[in-house]
Amino acid sequence: MSGHRPLAPSTAQSSSAKASEDVQSSQDRSSESTVPSSMPSGGGANRGGGGGDKRRRIPGNVSQMACTECRQARQKCDGARPSTCTRCHKRKLDCIYEPHVKTHKDDLIREIEELRGDKSRLEDRNREATKAQAGLESRNRDLQETSDWLNIILETIRQNGHDKEIISRLRGGESHQKIADWLTEQVQVQKSIDIAPPPGQGLLEVVSGFEKEYQQEDGLVRAERSRSNEPEIVWTHVSQSHTLIGHLFDLYFTWVHPVHMLFSELDFKHSFRSNEGHYCSPALVNAICAMACHLLENEKGKRFKSESQQAVTLREGFLVEARRSITPEVYAEMTSIQALAIMYLVEISSGKARNAMGYLRSAVENMRTATDNQSAESHEITLWGINTLNTACVGMTYQKLYALELPREVSFESVRMDKDSGQWRFYRSVGDESEMPTRPSWSILTAFWQAKLFNIINDSLNMYCGYNGRCTAEKVIRTYKNFTSWRDTLPPILQQIDVEDQPLPHILLLHVQYHTAIMEHLMPLLYCGHFSKADTDELRRMVLFHASAGLEKLEHLRRLYTTRYQMPLLSFCVLHLGDILIREPTSDTRGIDIVTFCLEMLAKTQAGFAICGPLSSLFRRTAELQGISLPPDIDDRIGRPTEYTVDDILDACTRLAYTMPLDQTFRHIDRAIAVEWGREWERQVVATKVIETSKRSHRPSSGGQYMQIGSLLND
Repeated sequence: MSGHRPLAPSTAQSSSAKASEDVQSSQDRSSESTVPSSMPSGGGANRGGGGGDKRRRIPGNVSQMACTECRQARQKCDGARPSTCTRCHKRKLDCIYEPHVKTHKDDLIREIEELRGDKSRLEDRNREATKAQAGLESRNRDLQETSDWLNIILETIRQNGHDKEIISRLRGGESHQKIADWLTEQVQVQKSIDIAPPPGQGLLEVVSGFEKEYQQEDGLVRAERSRSNEPEIVWTHVSQSHTLIGHLFDLYFTWVHPVHMLFSELDFKHSFRSNEGHYCSPALVNAICAMACHLLENEKGKRFKSESQQAVTLREGFLVEARRSITPEVYAEMTSIQALAIMYLVEISSGKARNAMGYLRSAVENMRTATDNQSAESHEITLWGINTLNTACVGMTYQKLYALELPREVSFESVRMDKDSGQWRFYRSVGDESEMPTRPSWSILTAFWQAKLFNIINDSLNMYCGYNGRCTAEKVIRTYKNFTSWRDTLPPILQQIDVEDQPLPHILLLHVQYHTAIMEHLMPLLYCGHFSKADTDELRRMVLFHASAGLEKLEHLRRLYTTRYQMPLLSFCVLHLGDILIREPTSDTRGIDIVTFCLEMLAKTQAGFAICGPLSSLFRRTAELQGISLPPDIDDRIGRPTEYTVDDILDACTRLAYTMPLDQTFRHIDRAIAVEWGREWERQVVATKVIETSKRSHRPSSGGQYMQIGSLLND
C-alpha cells in the first residue's frame, strides 16, 4: 500500500471537511479566550516539543483596593498590608494605598461601631465592678462593726462583767449590736474596756501617772543658791518631777514661744535654775506648764480619749495653781502680766474664748502700771508680744480691745538681735532633745518682724472699725503698700520658704499671717458694691491669689512638720483662707479639695486644742451652704462631726460666726473710694514701681490701668 498515492477527496467532501475545520477552529479560539490567566499562553497552535500553552499569569488574590503603582500600571494587586503588595515587593517600589472614599468611609463607620460596642461592654463591666466593690466595702464595714461589737462583748466576759446577762440575751436572740450598745451604757464596762476615761480620777492620780512615765533626769536641776539662808522657791505644787516639768518646758519653747514671744527665754531659764524670782514666778511657771499640756501626747504620738482627759486634768491643775499665785499684791509685776497673757492662750485653746478675754484684757491694762523690775530688753519683748497677741485676738473675734500705748514703729531698740543664738529642734517627746538635730531658731528675729506685721494689721483693723476716720482710697492703698513693703524688706533667712529650704514652722506661719492679712484687708472692698465690675474682678483676683498662696504655705507646713502643735491663730487663718476660696470658686480650684484639706488640718490640731471642734463644725456648714458635697470617707478620716451648742460656738469665737462682719465695715468705707482709687493707685503703687527699677513695670489692663494683677500678685 505504500507504493500507491492516496486519492484526493471529492469537492463535496472537501467543502464539508473545511466547514467542519472552520467550526472547530472557531470553538478552539473561543475556548482559548476562557482559559485562566495562570495557564501558559503559546499564541495559537502547539509547536513541536510537546510544550503546553504559554498564557499570562494573574495574581491569586486580587484586592478591590489596589495600591497606587498597580492602579497606574493597570495591573492586578493583592493589597497586602501593612507591608507592600507582591508586585511592588518584586519591583522594590514604594507601596502606597489611597483608599476609595466610599470604601474608607464604610471602614471607618464599621470601626466606630466596633469601638462603641467595646465601650459599651467595658462600661457594663465597670458598673458591675463598681457595684461589686461597693458591696465589698459595705460588707467590710459590716464585718468591722460586728468585730467591734464582739470585742466589747468578749472583753466584758473576760473581765467577768455581766456574763450571765450576756448569755441570757444571746439565748434570747438579741443581736450583737444591741448587746454591745447595752454594755456601753454600763459604767462598770466603761471602766474595764476604757471606752471613756475613768470617772472621778483626781489630779493626784493623774500627776502620779505622768511622773511614772517621765522618770529619767533632765537638765532643769537648779543651780546651788548663793546664800544658804534664802528659802527655796516652790515653783509649782502640782508636780515635783523635774523630767515632767522639763518636758512641758521643751514643748512650750518649741511650739508656743516662737509664735507668741511674751518674755525672754534666757532670762526665764536662768531665774528658774538660780531659784530667784526676777524673771520667773510660780504663776508664770504654772501658766507655761498649763499651755504645754495642750501638746501632750503618748509614746506613739496619738491621743486617746482617756489620755486626753488626763491631759485636761493636768492642765486644769496647773491653771488653778497659776490663778492662786496671782494675788492683788503682784498684779503689776511683769511675771504676772506675762502669766496672764499665757493664761489667755490656755483658755482660748480650750475653747473658752469668753473666759480668755478677761485674762488678755487684764494683761493689756496692767502693762500701763507695770513695775520696772526687768531689763529694758525683756520689757520690750513683753510689750510688743502682748500687742501682737492683742491684735491677733481682734483678728480672730473682730472685737476691739483696749490698745497699748506704743511707738509708731517697731524698733526692738533694747533687744540684742545679734544675740539671737537660740536653737530649735523638732521636739515632741522625751528623748528628742538628744536625738533630733538642732538648727538656729531665729525666734527673736521672727518675733521682731511679726510685731512689725501686726502693727500694720492693727492699722487695717482700726481703719475698718472706724477708729481712724472713714476708709478712703489713700488710707487703704497706703496700708496695702505697707504690707508689701514689709514682705520686700524681710531678711533673706525669713524669705526662704520653699520646701527644699525646710523653713521653720514659725517662719512659715509668719508668711501665712501675711497672706491672710492682705486678703482680709482687701476683702471688704470686694463686697462693698462701690467699684465697677472690672475693678471688682481685679480685686477678686488679688484676694484669691493671696488666699491660695496662704494655703500653699500651710501645705508646706503640714508636709514638713505637722499641724498637731499649731496655735489657735493658725486655725483661724485656715478658716479665713479656705472660706474665701469656696465662696469665690475658680477654674483652678476645687471646692471639695479645699474643704477636705482644711477639715483635715483642723482635725489634726483638735487632738490638743478643743477650740478646733466648733470651728470645724462652722466650716462644714459653710461648705454645705455653698453646695459642696464632702467626700464619702471624710468621717472615716477625721471622725464623725459633733453637734455643738450655741454656748460652744460663743466660747470659740465670742460670736456665732468666724467670718468678718462685713456689714459693719461697709459703713466706714468712703463712698468716693472708687473715684479716687485710680489716682491713688497711680501715685502710690505705679509711680513707685517706675522708680524701683528692680521691680517689674506695670502694663495697663483692660479693667483699669491702675490695677496690674501680674505685678501685684508678686508683691
